[in-house]
Amino acid sequence: MAEAYYLGNLVKQDLNKALELWPQAAENGHPLSQYRLAMFYRDGQVVEANLEESFKWLTKAAKLGYPEARFALGEAYESGQPYGEQNQVEAVGWYLKAVENRLAAAQLKVGNLHSTENGLEKNPELAFQYYQLATGQGEVSA
Repeated sequence: MAEAYYLGNLVKQDLNKALELWPQAAENGHPLSQYRLAMFYRDGQVVEANLEESFKWLTKAAKLGYPEARFALGEAYESGQPYGEQNQVEAVGWYLKAVENRLAAAQLKVGNLHSTENGLEKNPELAFQYYQLATGQGEVSA
């Protein structure tokens, strides 16, 4: 974790230097670095936007259990980026994995999916339970 702390502080000081180190850490299996690199590629921050590269790093971080990567990968599948085809089944699967990590945004999303029947069975009681979980973690919009 010291490496993640170091990289996080480095970004505040020198984003270009961090971008030199993040790929190395990402290649070495550091999920936070993989996630951050994916976000840089997704948003086109300092590097040219590249949704395929973003998706690659998100997938690696998500498979290593990084909660925010699991959620972002769900969003990628839901939106159809980078391939243009939506996959609601994959999206829901990754949202549920993020819920396992107690990620409030994922709890809110799964609650919404249960309240709209968009990928999950419509179940207002279950939706309410997920909203309560998210609210308990400070998710105001739940």
